[in-house]
Amino acid sequence: MKWMLISVVAMLAVSVQAQVTNSKPAAPAVKPSVKTNKPAATSPAKTSKSKAAAPAVTAAAPVVVTAPVIDPVVTVQEGLVALTNQNVAAAEEAWAKLTHPAAKLYLKACIERAKKDPKAAIQTVVQVIALYSADEYWMAKSELLSAALYIELGLLEEAEATALHVQELYKEMDVITEADALRSQIEKLKK
Repeated sequence: MKWMLISVVAMLAVSVQAQVTNSKPAAPAVKPSVKTNKPAATSPAKTSKSKAAAPAVTAAAPVVVTAPVIDPVVTVQEGLVALTNQNVAAAEEAWAKLTHPAAKLYLKACIERAKKDPKAAIQTVVQVIALYSADEYWMAKSELLSAALYIELGLLEEAEATALHVQELYKEMDVITEADALRSQIEKLKK
């Protein structure tokens, strides 16, 4: 059974990787700033009236383009606030700004959940888990999201097991209080 799950996750990872490599990168949401290392203009050398003034020749200074730094946690939070206000379009705009792949998938799952498509949201969460298991922060957030999605689908045992798993694995992170709240919600639903 375990090898079947591993092979399904591996196939999903290959499929997602193919989609990622075949897609074009998104344009930056914020206009990058441009700096030049060009020296200040100097006046041409004084020449006598009989000789024509030679144009000043300067070497072209390299142009340095700095991309804006986008904090994925802040951008995802903006998207979640938009979803709380039932503004899916604003959440999708925040999603478009993201360059961090795990954060982008996490917010995509949240948007799918807001669109009342929990099955698609779970599939997206599985992609985070399959592809970015080394990213502890987004793994914890994604596992909590999957527990909440299980509750919405009426899968209380799976939700409780996932919330407990989060509590055990991520003791040093801020997700513990969210996991506690989910477990309390599950207990109330079981009664």
